Amino acid sequence: MPSLCLGMMWAAAVLALWLPSSCLTSAADVTITQVNYTDTHDDTLLMGFVAKPDSLGGDEKRPGLVILPPWHGVGQYAQERMSSFAQEGNYVVLAADIFGNGALPETTEDRVAQVTIYRSNLDLTISRIESAINVLKNDPHVDPTRIALVGYCFGGTIGLMYAMAGHDASAVIAFHGSISYFSDKELPSVPVVPKVLILSGGEDTQDSTKSVIDMEGALNHG
Repeated sequence: MPSLCLGMMWAAAVLALWLPSSCLTSAADVTITQVNYTDTHDDTLLMGFVAKPDSLGGDEKRPGLVILPPWHGVGQYAQERMSSFAQEGNYVVLAADIFGNGALPETTEDRVAQVTIYRSNLDLTISRIESAINVLKNDPHVDPTRIALVGYCFGGTIGLMYAMAGHDASAVIAFHGSISYFSDKELPSVPVVPKVLILSGGEDTQDSTKSVIDMEGALNHG
């Protein structure tokens, strides 16, 4: 079975334990809508997407998930992951726009440029994520006390940045996030609030053994 499929199964199983939904009996039809919101940090317009199970009742609240996309932006891949979690887990899911104005960088150079902005500016990155979380907190169908982050590659890295900086969420799950990013950083001496699941390839050369050990120590310290 492909490793990504196994990772998705792990994530779904962990979320079912950490963030149980009131309705997990079968896959649900979902409705997807575009949602525009603003990051007050720099007044940037953000253009994300929300997927909701059609089975939602009038006053019913479900746990919320924020999908943090890879460096392609909030495009097809992020929206597919959003739809999958909404269908299979019956969550309310937001695919978050990090780059602003729904940008979808097309070249490697453009993607590197965007990623570099957020990897080097923690305040901006945290503000982008908190703006997305607030969209779900203000949604009448979301339980504001049960919101998790699921990030892929670049999205996994910034999800870990959020968790390691001591910010609150029910859980953070990182697929192929850069653990090595944190090796040369002085990690904040603050508690890690969310439950954290890191899913990375054991033979992936992007993360050294030392970086994995350092991350484990930082999480245990938190």
